Amino acid sequence: MDTIAVWISFLSNILIWIVGLILVFLNKNQITAKSWVYFLFFTALSSGVAAFGHLPLSNVKLSTNLLMISRVLSLFSVFEFTKGCILFSRFNGIRVIKYINSFLFVLSLVWLFFGHHFLPIMIYGMIGMLGIGSSALLTHFTQNKSEVIPILWGIALLFISAVIFAIFKNKYHFESTNISHIIVAISLVYFTKGFRQLKLN
Repeated sequence: MDTIAVWISFLSNILIWIVGLILVFLNKNQITAKSWVYFLFFTALSSGVAAFGHLPLSNVKLSTNLLMISRVLSLFSVFEFTKGCILFSRFNGIRVIKYINSFLFVLSLVWLFFGHHFLPIMIYGMIGMLGIGSSALLTHFTQNKSEVIPILWGIALLFISAVIFAIFKNKYHFESTNISHIIVAISLVYFTKGFRQLKLN
């Protein structure tokens, strides 16, 4: 990847960081579930750290460590999102659901440290956000349709982002990376819109 492409990818990661932090700063007091605030914060922080980790640094070890920190933060992000959905939903009284989320988080963390860069994040994201999170939100869909729909859109956008990257990363790495980053930044806006309106029982 040439120098211009590297810096464009850096800026698209920084875009997520800026959007995420602005959303946290402007909305943290209006979001009832603090786990969702942490979700926005960890997502932003993960992208900010990744932006520097992907730069062609002279210190390869530093770059590798930054990317690992970024991926750990991504797992924390998924955990907090799923936790917030469980707290909001009828799943809140079911301990086994909470234990499953915690178990999946720890399992993904261990799996990540065995050298699998994106797979643990993508699988935990699919199960945690698309599986548990969406199901939890749908338990109150009838009563809170207008509030839940933006969050479901956020989940859908993250899923589309992951699919684009997974399918096209080998042949169109530059394009797939930056399109995915832009979609993630947009998804945070949708998430925040729903988070602000939903209130914990």
